[in-house]
Amino acid sequence: MLLSYLRGIKCGYARPAGRAGRGRRTAVHARVTNVRIDPDLLEGVVNTVRGTVASSAAEQKGFKGLMMMSDPETGEGLVISLWETKEDLEASEASGYYEEQLGRVASALVDSSVRQVYGVNLLRTESGAEDRTLHLR
Repeated sequence: MLLSYLRGIKCGYARPAGRAGRGRRTAVHARVTNVRIDPDLLEGVVNTVRGTVASSAAEQKGFKGLMMMSDPETGEGLVISLWETKEDLEASEASGYYEEQLGRVASALVDSSVRQVYGVNLLRTESGAEDRTLHLR
């Protein structure tokens, strides 16, 4: 499912302003939320994220993809959302969207979540015999 969202993202790099030739800037940004979920409630959280959260995310300006991964034994996991620009990501927080989605699963969280933002430099996926390396901008 993530790959289907990412197929529409333009590939390549853009140079950061003021740093010509020194590194690269991405136009795709990831919000990574570290979570610890009660293992007994994990399946319900996955269903909520797969359904309601993913549907709501798809309606947000600049949304490009959503991924959730977890350890079923400990309940530790990551929720990663991809955004076309940092401004789109920040707007999803300023509007209350992010907190609303977190609230949908808050009762299943064991600890408070930790949120970080990253620029996406590279995403490599393999599908059958086809190998794709996407340099995202």
